[in-house]
Amino acid sequence: MSFEKTKRGYANLWDKAQILPAKLAVTNSIAQNVIGASKLTLSQVESATGVPWFLVGCLLYREAPATKEGGLNFACYLGNGQLLNKVTTQVPKDRGPFPTFLAGAIDALTLQGMVGITEWTIERILYWAEGFNGRGYPGNSPYIWDYTDLYTGGLFTSDHHFDPNAWDKNAGVAALYKAAATAGIVTITREVLTQETKMATAPTTTTTTVVSPTAGFTLPNLSNVEASIEQFSGMLGLLGLINPSLATEATKDLPLLEAVLKFGAAIQNGTDPSAPLQTLLAALKTRLAS
Repeated sequence: MSFEKTKRGYANLWDKAQILPAKLAVTNSIAQNVIGASKLTLSQVESATGVPWFLVGCLLYREAPATKEGGLNFACYLGNGQLLNKVTTQVPKDRGPFPTFLAGAIDALTLQGMVGITEWTIERILYWAEGFNGRGYPGNSPYIWDYTDLYTGGLFTSDHHFDPNAWDKNAGVAALYKAAATAGIVTITREVLTQETKMATAPTTTTTTVVSPTAGFTLPNLSNVEASIEQFSGMLGLLGLINPSLATEATKDLPLLEAVLKFGAAIQNGTDPSAPLQTLLAALKTRLAS
């Protein structure tokens, strides 16, 4: 899912998110005394790659175990937290060994396509941070939203293994950035978003009537389902209902696609979207449970 299709969703989630009162003190401490205290070393990575030093610090905090003193562990590879002096065995595999943290960080950020980006708004920071960890979460990723009120549980306890009953135990990138901004450690810049969601004009196609749908509703010819869903895939993220990247799931399930299209049509036409929204949420719940 591209940044352009999800940036409004990240903007809405950022605006909604609040650090949990019980986690405020520890989040402030991590932002200031763990990541902030390592600015000199982290800034070397920023100079070499253009990736903001505080984001690099958040990624290392999330990926690697802390030192005995509780600080960032610069003996670890940024890509997955394994030791720099060994070839990695976890995703990303077969990287290294690396002589320095800087060398490993450049490798990890290059691998993710983050090197050379010049505009680092908070929406872009959240997008790339989630991609760094992986976009497979069915809800809001703890990598981004833990320690805020937008994380409600669920965790990949190992590569490709999701446990809906597990809870993450570390501050998410969004929480850390909110704490850092409040402390004056970083300055937050925002994407310039238009008042209305930009959507492409619906393609001219023949239509195939869906069996047993609401009367009168038709779907585009199935050869154009991919193109059609792209028009409305940002809608879920736009309302901050779910992780923005989850909208691509609709391409796998026609009932969910139907619900997305109906909801998008209601938004476009200015009609009451309440009923289509309820149908959409029900279809989404069914899809995630399957």
